[in-house]
This record gives sequence, structure tokens and C-alpha cells, in this order.
Amino acid sequence: MFRFQNKMLSRNFFIISTFALLLGILGVLLFNIYLIIFSSSIVSFLLLSYIFFVKSIKKVEITSERKLSKNRVFLGSEIKCDLRVELPSKLKFEAEDLIPGVFDISGKNKGTAEGSLTLSYLIKPIVRGVFGIGPTRVRFIDPFDLFYTYKTIGDKDDVIVFPGIANVKKFDLASRRRVSELIYGLRRSWHRGFGTEFLGLREYVQGDDLRNIDWKATARFRKLFTREFEAERRQRVIIALDCGRSMYSGELKNTMLDKAVNASILLSHIILKGGDLLGFCIFSNSLQHYLPPNSGRGQFSKILESLAFIDSSENTNFKKSFDRLIPLIKRRAFIILISDLNSDYGEIKRALKLAVAGKHRVLIVYTFPPRFEGFEDETTRMIASAAEEKYIENLNFMKADLVRYGIHIVPVGPETIIPTMITRYTSLMERGVGAR
Repeated sequence: MFRFQNKMLSRNFFIISTFALLLGILGVLLFNIYLIIFSSSIVSFLLLSYIFFVKSIKKVEITSERKLSKNRVFLGSEIKCDLRVELPSKLKFEAEDLIPGVFDISGKNKGTAEGSLTLSYLIKPIVRGVFGIGPTRVRFIDPFDLFYTYKTIGDKDDVIVFPGIANVKKFDLASRRRVSELIYGLRRSWHRGFGTEFLGLREYVQGDDLRNIDWKATARFRKLFTREFEAERRQRVIIALDCGRSMYSGELKNTMLDKAVNASILLSHIILKGGDLLGFCIFSNSLQHYLPPNSGRGQFSKILESLAFIDSSENTNFKKSFDRLIPLIKRRAFIILISDLNSDYGEIKRALKLAVAGKHRVLIVYTFPPRFEGFEDETTRMIASAAEEKYIENLNFMKADLVRYGIHIVPVGPETIIPTMITRYTSLMERGVGAR
């Protein structure tokens, strides 16, 4: 049993009641008893209809059942929804299953019937996240369509929408042989990196650890030489994804964060397929989620699930997030930070120095904001172009400052983020920048 919300008066009621009122006024003015009686009869009919409607819905018990074909789907997958609403009486009603605007609907999620109603329709998510399907809104109508009332019934059924993995499938199909050569080619009998066994000397390349410079060889050959060590095959990689408020900029349903998520998924797939240990963290105003480095399909599934639950409206706090993250990384790792760096630079630098102090190597994939903005007209485009100069100036300053700590920044746009991340990762692994 439940209480209905306020009883409403329909358009028909106002038309008929206005007509009755005019007849009554006309009857009084013309001293016409028949018009007055007819007007009174209409008013009595409206009153009796209302009393009958209130009594008919007072003891109504509604049952509803919703069935979803699945409640865990990838972005773009269809879900079949079946809804059945039943009443013990033949009362006329209209039922609508409430669906969030992040779903495309195929079929009818709304219908009118007497006694019972069955609806069947398809929904397709257009963004990732966790969403509720339902509840169901039922609208009761009297037989003459004069009055109605409504009630929301049933519970929400949660649906988890994982980020799409279309890029992963395309990547595997289009370059299966090349991927195998690229990834497994890195697994040679020896591997340059941070091991303890001395492997040899080679000329210094910008970005190499200054601590590994061999000063005796440098003095002898009058060129910078660096020592190489044999590394263990399974490298530890941590992808740190910034999901702060500013990462939601860009085109609707295809934001900077969406691009970063898609790139993270593909890079995670490549890292795990290559046999490395991959950790994953999500942060904004603080560390939201952390997965310790691990390997295998299970780790990939955990990463997808963590990405489905991203939801932040807070500004990014790098120092607070890294204060919690770095102590959780027990052994030396290669940290790939994906961010638009929209925070105080002093705070960012302190956070990164904390990572370097922990003997971790850091690569920053800088989602360059001007490249992710959508431009509606020429004026907006010109303003953005002027603002881009300031971003470039700041970028050059950060590059020059952070390279002293062995930290490199790679600016990317929406079209280059995926290929750039993959290329830089594989290049660094070949050079032995991975960490143990």
C-alpha cells in the first residue's frame, strides 16, 4: 500500500468545467432554468467522477518487475530491458521506465494500458560510469480523462559501463605480428635497465641517469659515457591518471579524460601482454584508487573496473595524492603520469621530486589543453590560438626545469595521445629506462 502524490486535473477537466460555468452564468442572465440545471448536472458529474477516481485508486496495489539482459557492459554495448507492471483492477494507467540521458533508447520505454503492461526496449550507453535504470513512474487516469495522479515505484537497477576496448581489438587485429615483434622483442636474453650486473658502456644520451656516467671513460675518450646494467625482465610500470575537474574539458562525451582513459587502456594491454608488472592509480584532490603492480588478464579487468568508477568534480592536488601514492609503491618503478598539469607548478614539482627521491623514473604525458578544445567559430579559435602561446611558454619552462631530475614531458593532442604513449613507452623500454 502506498500514498499517491497530488491528484491532478487534466485539460479535459478545465474545458468541461469552464463550459459548465459559462452555461450557469448564461442561465442566470437569461433566467433560463434549463441551462442552470444542465450546468449543475455537469458540475455534479465532475464531482462524482472525482470521488469515484479517488476511491478506485485508494486500495490499488501495484507490482512491477524489470529484467536486464546484463548489468556489466562495455561502452557502446546494447542492453535489453523488459518491464512488466500489473494492477489487480482494470484501471487505466501509463507507465514509463526512467532512463538516464547517457543511454540511447531503441524501442518504447513508455506505454498505456488497463490492468497490466509489458514493455521491451534496448538501451546503449554513450559514456562510461555507473548508472541506475529506473525507477518506474506510473500515471493513473480516470475513465473520462478528467483526473490523474502518479506514483514512482520500484528500485533502480545499477549498470556498470566499462570503457570501450575497441582500440585494443583493432590494435591486435591490425598489427598482431608487429605487436609480437615489438613487445616480445624487448625480452632478449639480456635487457638494459636498473639491475646490478654490469653490462657495458655506451655513449650518453639525453635523459640517461646522470648517476650512471662513467667519468673515467669520459675523461679518456673526451665524450660522456654511461654504464649499462642488466635488468630483470619483468619491469614495474605504474600508470597514474589525473581525473581532476579540468580533465573533463573538451568535446561533450569525448573529453580530455575520455581520450586519456582510452589511451591508458591500450597501453595497459600492451604492457601486460609484454609480461611486465603493471600498477594503476587514479587521483584528483587525493589518491582515489590504487592497484599494486601485477600481471595477467585479471589485472587488466581490475583496471577496466576502476576506470568505470571514475567520478570527480574536485581540483587536482598533486602533492596530497603523491604523498599517499609513493609509499604504496614498494619497489622501484617506471611511473607514467597522464595529466593536463592544471595545478600550481610548485606543488607539481614537489610531488614529482618525491617520486624521484623514491628512485622511480617518471614520464609525463601532458594532455596539452589547447589541442583538446572544440572550437565553435572562428573568434573562439583565434582566442584559443592566442592562449596557446602562453601554454607553450609554460611547457618549455617545465621541460627545462624537470629534465634536471630525469623527468621528461611529452605534450599530446587528441589524435596523437595513443601513438605517442605507445612509441615512447616501447622506446624507453628498449633503452632500459624501465625500473625494478
